[in-house]
Amino acid sequence: MRLFTSQLAKPILPCLGLSLFFLTSALAQAEPPEPLVRDWAQIIQRNMPEKRMLIGIEQQQKSANKARHDWLGMASLNLGQEKNRAANDLPVENTEASVEMPLKVIRQNAVFRQLAQAYGKQAQAFEGWLGWQARGIARQLLNRIEEAQVRAQAAWRRWQQANKLYTLVQANVQAGEGSRLDEALARQKLSEAAAKRLDAQQSLLAQWQQAESWGIAVPAGDKNRGFPVLNTGRDSIESSDSLPSPENWLPKHPQFLWLQAQQETTVSAARKDWWEAGNSPSLAVGALREKSFESPEYTLTTVSVSVPLGRSPSARLARSSWKTALTNKDITLERTQLDLQRQWLKAKSQWQKARALIGPAEEQWQSAQEALSLTTQAWKAGERRLLDVLLAQQAALDARLAADLAHQRLAAARRLLKHAAGE
Repeated sequence: MRLFTSQLAKPILPCLGLSLFFLTSALAQAEPPEPLVRDWAQIIQRNMPEKRMLIGIEQQQKSANKARHDWLGMASLNLGQEKNRAANDLPVENTEASVEMPLKVIRQNAVFRQLAQAYGKQAQAFEGWLGWQARGIARQLLNRIEEAQVRAQAAWRRWQQANKLYTLVQANVQAGEGSRLDEALARQKLSEAAAKRLDAQQSLLAQWQQAESWGIAVPAGDKNRGFPVLNTGRDSIESSDSLPSPENWLPKHPQFLWLQAQQETTVSAARKDWWEAGNSPSLAVGALREKSFESPEYTLTTVSVSVPLGRSPSARLARSSWKTALTNKDITLERTQLDLQRQWLKAKSQWQKARALIGPAEEQWQSAQEALSLTTQAWKAGERRLLDVLLAQQAALDARLAADLAHQRLAAARRLLKHAAGE
């Protein structure tokens, strides 16, 4: 039994010591690099179907700029000819031509300039909103891949431990120092570990396929482990005082700016409709030519002004729509601010919860390691069975997985908190 005990202790304690070094060194690492999110977001944004909306907004802006100086569309040409006979029965022919322009054309440049500026702000805000959406997708993909990778690494370590244990048990059985029961038990643990390892690898590859569908390249797989490994580091454990307050990020939030630009465009369009529907005095300038056989031909310059006697019903309705758009703008922006604040508070609560779970997870892992060390020593002394060591080893591996997941979920919660703040 001496060969069995001396060899079995080697694959357990050194690996757990290496695990402890891995976790403590990971805690000292800085926050996961946002450049990875930025790079992924740039790839995702190029493949987002929403980007075609920008073309329509820019076309609207160009049309509004052209309409600023399109005065001929407001003018009307009046032509008239009159033929009659004078008192001496001689024919008289009158020809009149005039150009009429409503005086509201004075406001045309200002109305369409305001509309074009609104579309310009909307296009700029849309680009910011689209980038924010792409970063959100990148963060979700990264969070899911990281969690799947943690589980795949844990499953690989579990299989590695089971494989080493089974090899040692087989050697001892062949040397006549082990039982067939121990061999069957070790073989069962190895089969279970292999199945879990395969399942975890497939889950990780499925998450990478989701990222690949956005055009993100899958990194090369680890030759020993058989799955891609993404090095992202871990989130630093920071205090709540380091978080920005909503007053600082809310006015610059891409979602708020995008909705604000949309509402301003709606208001400007409603004001343009009101301007178009309204009637106004018109000025007509033209010429009148009179030709008769009794007197010489002569031409007169004519100037006339027409004044509407009342307000257009369409203008009343358009003005009401413009006021409604102003009210809806204030309501929408106020509601958006409240929604964004609630989302940020929810993300902050999740981050605080994830941060609070770090300490208990590490303590539990430390306790599981101590229990494994004591169980192994007792087993060496013949006071415990191999099953007790396997159970302690299982508990230690589960505790390490819980600690790794706690740190991964803290990093994920921090990314979601950044996204809620518009970063």
